[in-house]
Amino acid sequence: MILSPALLAIAAQTLPIPDARPGSVRPRNAIVILVDDWGLDMLEVYGAPDYSSVCLTRPPTPNIDALAASGVTFLNAWVQPVCSPTRASLLTGRQPFRHKIGRVVDQCVGLNCPPADALDDQEFTIPEMLHEAAQLGLLPRYGTAAVGKWHLGPDPMAPMRQGFDRYRGSQHNIARWDRPNETYCAWLKNTDGTFGMSQTYATTDSVNEALSFIAGQGNDPWFLYMAVHAGHNPWHVPPAHLAPSYFLDDGNGGCYHAQSPGCPAQPSQCPPVACPPAVCLEACELPLTEPTLDQIAAQRPYYEAMIEALDTEIGRLLSGVDLSTTTVFIMGDNGTPGSVTSPPFLGDRALGLRPRSKGSIYQGGINVPFIVAGAGVQGSRPGQPQRTTTEMIHIVDLYATIAELFGLDGVTLEAISPNPLDSESFSHVLAGLPGPGRSTLFSEVFRPNFPTSQDPCHLIIDRTLRNQRFKLLRHTNLLNCSGPPLEEMYDLHADPFEGRELMRQGLHLFPGIVRDNYLALSAELDAIPLP
Repeated sequence: MILSPALLAIAAQTLPIPDARPGSVRPRNAIVILVDDWGLDMLEVYGAPDYSSVCLTRPPTPNIDALAASGVTFLNAWVQPVCSPTRASLLTGRQPFRHKIGRVVDQCVGLNCPPADALDDQEFTIPEMLHEAAQLGLLPRYGTAAVGKWHLGPDPMAPMRQGFDRYRGSQHNIARWDRPNETYCAWLKNTDGTFGMSQTYATTDSVNEALSFIAGQGNDPWFLYMAVHAGHNPWHVPPAHLAPSYFLDDGNGGCYHAQSPGCPAQPSQCPPVACPPAVCLEACELPLTEPTLDQIAAQRPYYEAMIEALDTEIGRLLSGVDLSTTTVFIMGDNGTPGSVTSPPFLGDRALGLRPRSKGSIYQGGINVPFIVAGAGVQGSRPGQPQRTTTEMIHIVDLYATIAELFGLDGVTLEAISPNPLDSESFSHVLAGLPGPGRSTLFSEVFRPNFPTSQDPCHLIIDRTLRNQRFKLLRHTNLLNCSGPPLEEMYDLHADPFEGRELMRQGLHLFPGIVRDNYLALSAELDAIPLP
């Protein structure tokens, strides 16, 4: 790339990383753990109702809980509604209208499919940013690795072309439409561009590869992106030692749920499961004619067991990491799927009511668990409750935050990046210091990816914007695609899970706080370009 005089001046300054110590502001290393389909209903701290009385519980996550207890939990962290746009935004620091990935990539089935979608090579990712800073003498050389699910295109070399030194994982979802016989126990693995079948449980494989990468770095600094498959379907029984709370022998030829002994591990409508069950035995899916909560109860124990297995493996990962020199970020890529979630994020598939969970721009789809701990993070004080914050952050903000933690300020980052960024650092929040924060958060989902037309009947798009209190949602009107979008507005302070729509009451039409916020959010949303 051609350097401007300003960038050449920056490049002349060497910014060595000081030795990291507990409480230091600049870590040597960073791990980003992206959990698949993990919504705010899975952690009690987010305040979602507990429906254990209907045999839906929260999976035990002692290692994630311990990480949260030592760090900070963000209560208002947003991602995109589905996984591929979130991954693209995390790696590039850019919103979907810029990187053009607005839905899941490569989901076409049939003979007349267009070329597969993929993250554009012109995007400038976190590992590319770190390597560029090293070449300019601004940072030392960082080792970089991606493990787990890529899901940003079919090219097996894409992770390396996007700046990672190594990639070990699955190119797409396990048991995708063209590989229906895959399981978490038998799946197609990409090892630095070469495919081969893996018989290692997928969550275990990701942690194995992560630990191998970390051990290979020696004393050199590193960045690890670990995008695990769990808890994305196929929902199944994990290895028993990873999920000890599920599928236990009841002594009568069946299994029970250890967290809720009165709940069978499998509803009566499903074939009985011998206990202990075979590893990777998939869940029973009830027909749509069954009550919605019964449909969910047939699959929920499998999903919960997968999350407990992930937590167990995260414990193994962290046992090999020095948190005095490493910052750990863990978050969901979108909300919990509608087929395993619970009220108030629940729709009714039998009635055609869409869940307010994964895939939607409601809170259950985009407000996810987001925890940061380790070097550079001020946790709760001894004897005090777990540290939480209502500061608003977005998945795009990881880009600038990691850069700043490693020693690159915002001006330098803008000079290095060839593309406009939407990322804002929240490193001051991690350190417990005052500083500027976001006044609004934005999220969107659209189809197709890389739209070639902004014709409202070609670009189907849902967008939402919130400030500290109010949230405005806009949906393409599928019954009148050329007309105005459908709008909703909610007061998240009084109604955090969007149960009382304000515009239906006409409150945005009369002078007052609702109208003032509606006009401000509407104007800002109007100003955001279409993809």
